[in-house]
Amino acid sequence: MDDGIDGKVADVAALQGSNIGAAATMPTPGVGGEEPVVGQERWEQIHRLKAEGMTVSGIARAIGLDRKTVRRCVRQVRWQAYRRPARRESLLALHQGWLEERAPQVGYSARILYQELCAQRGFDGGYGTVRDAVRPLRTDAGATLLTQCRFETEPGEQAQADWGEVRVRLGAEIVKVHIFVLTLGYSRRAWAEG
Repeated sequence: MDDGIDGKVADVAALQGSNIGAAATMPTPGVGGEEPVVGQERWEQIHRLKAEGMTVSGIARAIGLDRKTVRRCVRQVRWQAYRRPARRESLLALHQGWLEERAPQVGYSARILYQELCAQRGFDGGYGTVRDAVRPLRTDAGATLLTQCRFETEPGEQAQADWGEVRVRLGAEIVKVHIFVLTLGYSRRAWAEG
């Protein structure tokens, strides 16, 4: 390597305050915000090193950034803080009401719903989008089916009978006792006989 490149690398190391072989450290973000990956000072440093003839890979190694990040900075005409892209509205947003109504009718089949959306409603998204939208609907419906519904009757209309067994201590010995249990449907009162 010639002295020009060595000098540039030494300048970069001095700006970082660390050895070139050491990992780059990121400042801790302040409360309520994100710390930019490439601040304005570092962006200017990347442009200065590129103007002096360093390659993108060389700059990335020297500064401790990914080559893609350095390449993006080199392409930028002026520094801009990183902003997350705005969240796109789902392709299914226009069809959500229809989807919630139709899904139980077809047994929560994402394939059928996808085919109907494409054929009848002009949906141009992918099957995966529909499948991911149907999954929580199916889960909610399954949870509803699993909940118990209390069976109500009028007095004297219904009772439930069952046989069971319990182990009880009779003196020094533990014995198995068979019992008959009758539970009234209206009052939930139980009667047992062994």
